[in-house]
Amino acid sequence: MKNEFSLKKLINNYYLITDNQPEASNIFVYLNKGQALVIDSGVSKKNLKQFISSKFKIKKIKITLTHVHFDHIGGLKYFKPSEVFLPKQIKNNLKNKKNWALEYITDKETQKLFKNLSLNSILYQNSEGNLKIFKIINALGHTNESVMFFDKQNKVLITGDSLYSGKPYCFFYNSSKTNFIKTLNKIKNLKFNYILPGHGKILNRKAALSTIDNWIKALKAKKL
Repeated sequence: MKNEFSLKKLINNYYLITDNQPEASNIFVYLNKGQALVIDSGVSKKNLKQFISSKFKIKKIKITLTHVHFDHIGGLKYFKPSEVFLPKQIKNNLKNKKNWALEYITDKETQKLFKNLSLNSILYQNSEGNLKIFKIINALGHTNESVMFFDKQNKVLITGDSLYSGKPYCFFYNSSKTNFIKTLNKIKNLKFNYILPGHGKILNRKAALSTIDNWIKALKAKKL
């Protein structure tokens, strides 16, 4: 039986956790002075927080999200309300399961994970906080609550599903092609060296800019 999670060191103090479940997203961890910030939480059939604590031997962990689709939010249930930081628009959309895109789950085990999932204990106690080195950038398009996290110091941009090495998904009820194109152009103007995406491999600047051009063409040409 394969491990639930696998861990890979990236650049500087960034790590990639791969949630080895169907339909799961990338999970990123940023370490700073004995603390960890987790961005997105995958499907997380097993305890994501416990895995992080055991691997890094730390107890101070915060977690946030790029958007509220099911493949990014599953691990939230393992964290205390005081450990969860959510930008306002993400917190608001997370309250309504309509925004979780549950109808797109095809794996039966994943469907079971979310059938009775409640995040009320987090949503109604959580307050916004300060992510310090990260600038939160609105990234409307894939969804209307999507954000990106920009580490200007290390020139790292965490994009969620606003950019990755695949095709753009813009068919959800709260998607917008016009806003998606604006977000992609916004990314082009940021001084990043690396993209840490919601799915797939890490992108350097050259690969990211090429992907952006391809996505803009696709968004303009098709009804996504």
